[in-house]
Amino acid sequence: MLFRWNLIPNQGCPVLSAAQQTAIDKAYKSLEFETGKGVIVSSSFPSLDMLAALMQEKTDMNLLIEGHTDNVGDDNSNMKLSEDRAKAVSTYLIKKGIGSTRIEVKYFGETKPIATNETEHACGIMTTMIKSSSFSCALTCNK
Repeated sequence: MLFRWNLIPNQGCPVLSAAQQTAIDKAYKSLEFETGKGVIVSSSFPSLDMLAALMQEKTDMNLLIEGHTDNVGDDNSNMKLSEDRAKAVSTYLIKKGIGSTRIEVKYFGETKPIATNETEHACGIMTTMIKSSSFSCALTCNK
């Protein structure tokens, strides 16, 4: 699973502690979905709980969740899959007490890939993406 976090450095945002960065890294590494579905695998819940706790602590931060898929399968199915998975993460965090106004969801299916099948490394990423859509997430802060 490729789950990419991009923190926008110092644009009015507080610096994260090592523990807070760990919460982000853990969510990055452990988010998985049921194959071909927008259902989060239960082993991903602890890291999403850590992310929710971070967002509860850092109330000036918002989350942008972007769903992406590879190019295997039908275009419309991939778009729906990326939507379902991005919304599943959003819904999970909202149920954990994060305000919906702090979460923005975008989904692109296979129209904006964040990896290609060109290299052996990317092929490994793409294999994982068949099981679970890629995500690009950015924590930002309120201005």
